Amino acid sequence: ANIEEATEESSGFLMSSPTLYIRQLGDDGILQVLPTSVRFIRADKPASEWRTPGKKQILHATANQRQLVISLTGGELYYFRLDESGQLIEVARKEMSSEVSCLDIAPLGEGHVSSRFLAVADWDKTVRILSLDADDCLQTLTFQSLPSQPVALCLIYMQSNSSLFLNIGLEDGVLLRIGLDIHSGDL
Repeated sequence: ANIEEATEESSGFLMSSPTLYIRQLGDDGILQVLPTSVRFIRADKPASEWRTPGKKQILHATANQRQLVISLTGGELYYFRLDESGQLIEVARKEMSSEVSCLDIAPLGEGHVSSRFLAVADWDKTVRILSLDADDCLQTLTFQSLPSQPVALCLIYMQSNSSLFLNIGLEDGVLLRIGLDIHSGDL
């Protein structure tokens, strides 16, 4: 197999700016997150693009197969999801109390079309679990103070999708693993 260099015309990717995050979204789409925009590229349609407001920059991004959350400078969160027609739509936005240091969205559980939980860590040494449900979207379900600054988060199902765990990497090298109640979101 030959490896070929992709071009903007052949791939739909914007190559004039650094890519912060990339992944498959839905059955036939590629998500490209850049410092000032989110691009959703599909083979059969023109790429759609969402741009950051003003001079804001995207600092972090996380996604699963159907949902995307980005954090911008100033602690703003934006939540997007694929609608029934396969379009990426903005669902909600929230101002956090401080700058976001890292975030992660839970993977889709077996048979689910959306995840209910988002983990967000701030520079104030706390991690919060936010809801992604329509009735309380981006509301804090629970939070935990940490002994050191969190720099990486990973929500993962273990033991055949019956247990959800939050792994937290701290700047001092410690890794914490906390169980997350899949019904209430409590840590």
